[in-house]
Amino acid sequence: MDDWKGEDVPAIGTPSLISSLSLVNCKLKSTLFNTLAIKLPGTLSNMRSLNLNTNPDLTVDVLTAFHTLMAGDSVTNNLERLSMGLDDTNELPAFLDKGYMPKLQYLNLRKAKMSTSMVGQLGNSVKQDGVATMVLDGLKLSGSDALASLLEGGSGGSLTALSLGGCSLDDKDLGAVSCAVKLGLPLHMLKLSANRITDVGIEGLVAALTSLETHPLALIDLSINRISNIGAKHLCRLFTTENHKSNIHALNVSNNNIGHEGVHSLVKLVGQTKLNIIHVNNQETSFDEDDMVTILKEVCKSFGLAVEENGEEIREGCSDLPEDSIGLFTLVNLNNLGGYTGTLGKLIDCIAISTDYKRKQLPHLSFGHALQLMGTLKGYDSPECLLSTEEWGMITGTDGNVPSWLKVPTHRDTALYLSQLSASATVPKMEGMLEMEADCEVQEICLMKDPVLQKNNGLAWVLLSNSTSVERALQFFNAGEAQVFGQSFMVSSFRVKIDDQKNTTAEDHAREDMDRRLQERRMAEAEHRALIRDSAEASWARHAYLLAHPAYADGRVW
Repeated sequence: MDDWKGEDVPAIGTPSLISSLSLVNCKLKSTLFNTLAIKLPGTLSNMRSLNLNTNPDLTVDVLTAFHTLMAGDSVTNNLERLSMGLDDTNELPAFLDKGYMPKLQYLNLRKAKMSTSMVGQLGNSVKQDGVATMVLDGLKLSGSDALASLLEGGSGGSLTALSLGGCSLDDKDLGAVSCAVKLGLPLHMLKLSANRITDVGIEGLVAALTSLETHPLALIDLSINRISNIGAKHLCRLFTTENHKSNIHALNVSNNNIGHEGVHSLVKLVGQTKLNIIHVNNQETSFDEDDMVTILKEVCKSFGLAVEENGEEIREGCSDLPEDSIGLFTLVNLNNLGGYTGTLGKLIDCIAISTDYKRKQLPHLSFGHALQLMGTLKGYDSPECLLSTEEWGMITGTDGNVPSWLKVPTHRDTALYLSQLSASATVPKMEGMLEMEADCEVQEICLMKDPVLQKNNGLAWVLLSNSTSVERALQFFNAGEAQVFGQSFMVSSFRVKIDDQKNTTAEDHAREDMDRRLQERRMAEAEHRALIRDSAEASWARHAYLLAHPAYADGRVW
């Protein structure tokens, strides 16, 4: 479209109602918008958000064209959000200094092509009543004075959210941010993930914050850095310094090198301070089981949960609900710390306390629970869910993969429903697991398939021989052992009663179909055994011929 002159563009009398325009990765060039600006000035006067991410051929000149499209003959436009990630933005500071976008509040330059000196010149845009949120992720700013120039406004700056993820910042570079904070930069959110910050940098940042009586900073992301127990103790000072009132409610220190002492100190703050969201997961230092038990007990204490121990066992239901001081959006993330969470982790794992327990057992609503809820909503007092044949068919499906024995009451009582299975799961693998590991007597396993792709969809129906096998399978799941190829899956029994005239006929057809499927399975197994036998005999014959004729090898005579 480089040669397009816009001859076919119709005249538009009224402004467009478009308020947000996203042109991500469209391989656009500035010439297109220059032509539109000539033909349609002022058409996009209602636009507030513009996303031009991942258009490497675009330059900052395109903003002049968009200014004409948005403002027409006016000096300024109403744009509030601008994203130019991975674009050539080296001339952006000069454009912003022209004052065309006085209402701009959000600027995203993630991995943009911009030199460190140009980043420093963005400082004019973050002065009073300027840009409030700036994303500079992926710009390599280490060893330069870019941050010092950008944040030199201090208390007079407009920045409330600054994202510096993956900027290769070290402790010295962080000093510019700490200095600006100490001078009163009103940051509410500070992202410093994926950098090279150590305990020394954390000490400087904490010192800057605690030197003030209070500071509006509410969220800090320090994940994927080089912080140890010492840095964790420095962070605790944010909440324990007497002459400082911290407003931080969310702290992310995941993927660092904090040991169990540092994690223990940090989780103690939840419930006792304003901090109610903390991520301490995925530390390089591995914890043992005793470390995890100590940490989990401290979490219980912070939440106001009582723990009653009887030897090595913990009594279920020994605590009331958490205290009112725990907020609605409280979260303590303790995943992947290395130590087994044990019984205590199982009992307290929930939406507010995330442990590794869910990796062993999926705490989701099961198929049996859904049927119980259905029966309750229908007003039945019986634990069995009463359904018609049509309703049961809508739940199980009506394609040929669904086993017919689901229509037989005696078989439904000894059936299981498996979900969230690995796509690599096979019938022999599942049979072997249930028979050898769960000690169940399996009659048949039917893996459900996607009707289009004809691949496993993660669901299966299992027919067991007796109720004892059903109980053993549920115990196997509740013990957290239900895993295939390293992926946990759910095991659920269900109680359903089909009560209508069609059910009797359906049962008869189901029994006939079961006999047919059994015969087909036996024939397939016999053919498989015969194939193995024939292959073995042919292999033995070739081996015997080779021994009798040494000159013969691999079908050739040497």
